[in-house]
Amino acid sequence: MDRKERLAVSKALQSLVRTLRQWEAADAISCQEVDQCVKCVAKCEYMAPDFMGLMGTSALCEDALNMARVCSFFKSIDMLKRLSKVLDDMKGLVDNLINASSDLGEGPKMPFTGTKRLTSAPLLRGALDLAIESLSSELSLRRSLLNILHEMDRGEQEELRRVLIIWNERPFSYLREGSPLHSLSKLANAAHESIA
Repeated sequence: MDRKERLAVSKALQSLVRTLRQWEAADAISCQEVDQCVKCVAKCEYMAPDFMGLMGTSALCEDALNMARVCSFFKSIDMLKRLSKVLDDMKGLVDNLINASSDLGEGPKMPFTGTKRLTSAPLLRGALDLAIESLSSELSLRRSLLNILHEMDRGEQEELRRVLIIWNERPFSYLREGSPLHSLSKLANAAHESIA
């Protein structure tokens, strides 16, 4: 590997490591936002006129209860807006990986197996492809879940719980031990430390 290629590999590795760390931070924020949004929607539902008899109105006047319901509803709308912004930021992270891949240039590509150190351009191209595919798939899933949250009837508590579970499970980008993305993150960190 010549000096130019070594520099390109180092830069791409740095971008990969940084982007995966930022993805984890953005994911934590998005999970917290979607959890709070689901709780707000549940509060709105609990304060609905259908449940007024269960709560009783002796301590709360009906107008105050309706105002609290409206406030919770607007909070959930604000949370959905913030969640949309976080997803936009996550799209920017995927774009960072795409840019790192293009900066690495065209050339031979080896599929990521999780066993070889990411010290060559062909191995890194394969690793970047895996990361781009995984994070793009996760982002696409979350966009569709956000659309479901926007369109969902406020009384569909079971469906809200399903959305929350799917959001937190991260089927495409979870860094659990043994997952391809976990191996990629571990090998990218090791390679980055050895080059730096």
